[in-house]
Amino acid sequence: MKILVSNDPAKDAGSELNKQLKVSNGSQILLMLSGGSALMVLRYINPKFLSGNITVSTVDERFSMDKKINNFSQLEDTKFFDECLAAGCTIIGTRIHKGETLPSATMNFDARLREWRKLNPKGKIVALLGIGEDGHTAGVMPFTGKKRLFEDLFLDQEWVASFDATGKNEHTLRFTSTLTFLKGQVDHTIVFAQGSNKKEVLLKIVDKSLDISDIPAKILCHMKDVTLCTDNQIGQLC
Repeated sequence: MKILVSNDPAKDAGSELNKQLKVSNGSQILLMLSGGSALMVLRYINPKFLSGNITVSTVDERFSMDKKINNFSQLEDTKFFDECLAAGCTIIGTRIHKGETLPSATMNFDARLREWRKLNPKGKIVALLGIGEDGHTAGVMPFTGKKRLFEDLFLDQEWVASFDATGKNEHTLRFTSTLTFLKGQVDHTIVFAQGSNKKEVLLKIVDKSLDISDIPAKILCHMKDVTLCTDNQIGQLC
């Protein structure tokens, strides 16, 4: 894992994304984006690197039709999304539609990711991830004391999993790309972790007394080509 420490990790993360888009040189790219604070990074992506060779989607989703809650709806409200449309990018949307169920939304997202891979066997997947104070990354949340359930949800053969986050998050119904997908399919990962409140959880990544079901962000040490952009002095993590 490469670690970049500065006072403006969002700008660093944007620069790293620009590098990945620039070196694609016309190859197909699936750009998967986290919501929340990670949206700050998008303002630093140079629109000249966007093109019809790029497919844009979310990493995970909150199962809600509320535009203030749904990750994809929030992405749609950004200038970056307008720039993507203007550049002819393909979109894999995860907005929830009336009458849609959580299982059907989950299966649809999984199917579209697999379809992209089938059509682009040599394409590259680039992910922008965050890390929560609870140790989650993407939409994969801790299941402390429930290791078997965690493994069944996030470490089996599925690329997308849905679950009920009651007691873990105010937005309870969710679906997310799994750790299996992140480890096996993502080629380049940029992680954005800003704020002193993230330092403790970053250090937990290397705490061997904690299982990945306690700190899902430990998956970052098992993924390909990861760059962490942060404002915390933490030393090496992996």
